[in-house]
Amino acid sequence: QVDNSLDLEQVVIGWGLALVKHVLDLHGGYLTLSSEIGVGSCFAITLPYVTPTSRPRTTAKPSVTQSHRVIAQSDPSPQILVVEDNEIEQETITTYLQAKGYRVIAVGNGNMAIEQMKLHRPNLILMDIQMPVKDGLDTMRTIRLQEDGEPIPIIALTGLAMPGDRDRCLDAGATDYISKPTPLKELHSKIQSLLETSAIQVS
Repeated sequence: QVDNSLDLEQVVIGWGLALVKHVLDLHGGYLTLSSEIGVGSCFAITLPYVTPTSRPRTTAKPSVTQSHRVIAQSDPSPQILVVEDNEIEQETITTYLQAKGYRVIAVGNGNMAIEQMKLHRPNLILMDIQMPVKDGLDTMRTIRLQEDGEPIPIIALTGLAMPGDRDRCLDAGATDYISKPTPLKELHSKIQSLLETSAIQVS
């Protein structure tokens, strides 16, 4: 709980800028800042322009909703279930993983994740911890109780990063843990490592 309103404002601004940077990194853009004492600050976003003739051709995609998105289902690449209620964070992670060649199913709460598990067994799960309806800790416990066969790797994602959070996530069934704002390169590295380990165990 943050009591100081100024501190809270700084936390919110820092979180927002981190999300903006994630999106800009995905599109090859950058952020610049100019500031003048007593006047204020100006944030400028620069993105590369792609002409219609140079834009790569894309195939039709399934319809996208905030609650449930399936990307490239027919692709034989590893499938990742993203469980994240924040629409911007979900979109950022999903777009990044798609660009890396993964198939992605994205849902907005724990109950939907459990329902998806009945339809598709993913190769890996990214689990937000702070979610409405059913939080990440409870969802991971349910998944571990219901799964059959080798445990699915689960990376827990949390924005709190309080002492003991990592242990609570691991005790609930997480395989690994990462703090928000989600560092995409670190996330990709963890995903690759866990998928390789999982493949070795299965074989």
